[in-house]
Amino acid sequence: MNSPDDRHPMSVHLIRETLKLIDEKGGCKGVNLRRVAERAGCAHTNTYNYFDSLDGLLWAAMDESLARLEAFVNEALNPEQVSGNPLRIFLDAQLDYSLNHPGQYRLFWMEPLKGAAPGNVLSSLERMRVMWVRMIAGSVPATSSNEKMRWAGQLVHGYFHGEICKVIGRSAFVANVEAERDRIVRNVFSLVSLIADSPDPPS
Repeated sequence: MNSPDDRHPMSVHLIRETLKLIDEKGGCKGVNLRRVAERAGCAHTNTYNYFDSLDGLLWAAMDESLARLEAFVNEALNPEQVSGNPLRIFLDAQLDYSLNHPGQYRLFWMEPLKGAAPGNVLSSLERMRVMWVRMIAGSVPATSSNEKMRWAGQLVHGYFHGEICKVIGRSAFVANVEAERDRIVRNVFSLVSLIADSPDPPS
């Protein structure tokens, strides 16, 4: 997969149309090369000049979506624009993007794409993982070990995204999304407090 900086303009156009279609459909069901090409104004056979398969296009779309999420979160954390608890701001930004783009969230965590994840996607996920650890580190004692902070980040990350998957995947059973948001955020802070007071994880 080409890096985002050296993609052909038509490749970028196809990726953007794919994400629009995913947003409209709430996921990848019904997304195919023919539909994407139709929206992009080209023959579907032309898509093979840029992507070897639908999954190749979806991996590229995921990479672009992760970049958008990262930019959205970083903008929310800009100290010149907002003030408040950084972890709360971080969680709210993650929730805002995920709940406003449930189709893209499904693409991140719930769609069974074929093949190994490309390096660009792995790098984007690693940057987000590091951001999670950094945010959690600001909420646990400064004397905590790096191992404990990584462990805390892993536990909180798993809980948080598990809850979002339930909200998005079972939306028909969620009567009040705002109440669910508040509950998830409160539980994250409770979990962080419990972890902060616990001994280091076993090696």
